[in-house]
Amino acid sequence: MLQIIIFAIFLGVALLALGQKAELLIKVID
Repeated sequence: MLQIIIFAIFLGVALLALGQKAELLIKVID
C-alpha cells in the first residue's frame, strides 16, 4: 500500500517537472 502512495507522489512530481520543461520549450519556440 505504501509503495503505491510513494509511486503516485513520484509520478506527480515527475509530471510537474516535465510540464515545466515543456513550458520552457514552448516559450523558446515562440
